[in-house]
Amino acid sequence: MESSSDRELAVLESLLRTDAERAPGSTDERILDGALTAVSAYGPQRVTAEDVARAAGVGRATVFRRFGSLAHVLHELWQREVAVFLGEAAARLDRTPDPAERVVEAFTLCVRTAQRHPWVRRLVRTDPGQLLELLRSGEPSPLQLGRVFVAQRLRQDHPVAAGADERLAELLIRLSVAYAVLPSDVVDFGDEEQLRSFATEVVVPIVANRENG
Repeated sequence: MESSSDRELAVLESLLRTDAERAPGSTDERILDGALTAVSAYGPQRVTAEDVARAAGVGRATVFRRFGSLAHVLHELWQREVAVFLGEAAARLDRTPDPAERVVEAFTLCVRTAQRHPWVRRLVRTDPGQLLELLRSGEPSPLQLGRVFVAQRLRQDHPVAAGADERLAELLIRLSVAYAVLPSDVVDFGDEEQLRSFATEVVVPIVANRENG
């Protein structure tokens, strides 16, 4: 019988493949790009299909013909953005040979995405509760996919007892989300040097202690 972790891993691998095979400039991608522009400007509660169509440079009928409903457009957009994030994370980590530096890269990317992604940035500013709901929604949810992704990388770098990598991965993911939703008053995460120093001094030792435990 397939376990929940197996299903999450299968979805993760599918998302990474989908991101790698994406066709920029296609009608569907233009609509999703327009949806990102529109939802970032108006928020998911106020955005309309007309807003999406106008931003995408297509007719309203095209939006419904390709996706069926505005809700499905937003769902597919969120799925795409999760896939893009995970694809970028995988590429960065693959380019980084040092295990400790990979932890720094992953944490930095999580915080930077929250700061720069237009939809996430809007929700952090206007409705962080909805951002948390989006991160927890779906089977599997983005939080679950992130945990599986990080755990997989931890196992590659430092094999440990079964379950330890999942627990540490969840801790690292939730730490990243906490700093994304509630920016620090102690460290200026808008400063690249401070952000990377924090990751090196605080986050990396959490992983190192796991190795020694």
